[in-house]
Amino acid sequence: GKASNQEGASSCTDCTPGTYTSAPGQHTCTECALGTYTNNAASVVCAACPGGKSGNADLQRCDLCPNGKYSNPASATCTDCAHTAGYVSLAGDNGATICEFCGAGFRANKETHQCEECVA
Repeated sequence: GKASNQEGASSCTDCTPGTYTSAPGQHTCTECALGTYTNNAASVVCAACPGGKSGNADLQRCDLCPNGKYSNPASATCTDCAHTAGYVSLAGDNGATICEFCGAGFRANKETHQCEECVA
């Protein structure tokens, strides 16, 4: 995780959080790809955001997907659940990695993000 853009430099500079370099002799540090991050200086690799989280614009952390959305690992964004088709998701402590299908006799409540029983 170090680079130098000056020829004949006596030292290299640590890559800043959100950037990395994986090979020696690099002139510049590379930004982490969307859906990945590093919050350490001098990183040699960026980690993939886990499912239920999406990449943050500063590339230094991942953000939880909010209620009603989900993500797969290394996702740059969270995706809406299809509420009108009967799907919901509750983020929980680690975000949501799937949308749950409510099934027959239930409806998806878009406000509470829960399945509710249909009553006569």
